[in-house]
Amino acid sequence: MTDDTHKKRKSVNFVSGLALGTAAAAAATFLYKTKKGKKVRRQLKHHIKDTKGFLTEHIEDIKTQAKKLESTLEEQNLATQKKTKKVKRRVKQTVSSAKKRVFKKSGKPLAK
Repeated sequence: MTDDTHKKRKSVNFVSGLALGTAAAAAATFLYKTKKGKKVRRQLKHHIKDTKGFLTEHIEDIKTQAKKLESTLEEQNLATQKKTKKVKRRVKQTVSSAKKRVFKKSGKPLAK
C-alpha cells in the first residue's frame, strides 16, 4: 500500500468515525433531552419488554418441540436397528440355505 493511499484511508476512517459519533451524540441528545425523546424511550422500553416476553415464550416452545423430536428419533433409531438385525439374520439364513442346496446338487464343495 502506498503512503498516499494509506493517508486517504486514514482520512476516510476519521471522517466516518466523526460522522458516526456525531449521529450517536445527536440521537442520545434527542432521547435524553427532549420530551418527544422521553416518549420514544418509553415506547422502546415497552417494545423491548414485549419482544423479550415473546422470545422467551417461543424459546420454551422450541425446546419442548426439540425434546419431542429427539425422543421420536431415538425410538425410530431403535426400531430401525431391530429391523436391520432381523434382515441380517434372514439374509444369513437364506445364504446358508442356498449354499446347502447348491452343495447337495453339485456334490462339490463351494469355492470361497
